Amino acid sequence: NFFEELAAALLECMAHFAKSAGEAALQVLVPALPMAAELRAAVSRIADPPVLLPRFDTWRHWINTLPLSGIPQPIPASERQVLLYEALRQKKWFDDAMLWGIVQDISSLLDEISQANLTLPASEQMLLAQLEHAYALNNSNTLTFEARVIHELWHTLAILAPDAEAVYALRLGCVVRQQSIDTPLFVLLDAPPDESLSVAERDFFAEYATTRPLY
Repeated sequence: NFFEELAAALLECMAHFAKSAGEAALQVLVPALPMAAELRAAVSRIADPPVLLPRFDTWRHWINTLPLSGIPQPIPASERQVLLYEALRQKKWFDDAMLWGIVQDISSLLDEISQANLTLPASEQMLLAQLEHAYALNNSNTLTFEARVIHELWHTLAILAPDAEAVYALRLGCVVRQQSIDTPLFVLLDAPPDESLSVAERDFFAEYATTRPLY
């Protein structure tokens, strides 16, 4: 049974930390809470004698609920979409009937940029150079226009407030830097790291593991 094998590995970790930190000190992080329920049930089945179960959470919720200072509140997704819509409407780059669809596409792209842990280039020319490198294209009028659109909208939002993905990335970096957060982590993935974690999350777990227990 897959979850019983995971439960056995988790029990070994719990035993390792029980002497110094207590069994409940271990934090188990999973992609989704249904997996936590399966793992908790498996631990209860095979633990002999019964043990105090560790804390279970998704890694995103755990990061987003840690008490951290100096982290801004993210702009709500609905408010961000309205701001993007108004910015596009004022620029008159596209037909008004197309704007909400374009807003959805740009919102998704900005989330991907934040997940990739990228920062806003100083100019649209620098962004264009990055796009040309990524798409192996040079002197493309389409990319030049896309770079202009993305850079102006990205800059507009950056002035107002970061989005949820950007704030999440900020929190990941803050947790890594705060050595007072030294919780032992047992992390369960549902796919290889390249598929199941964003760049920011992979960087976080790699850095966390250099100074704190991570399984």
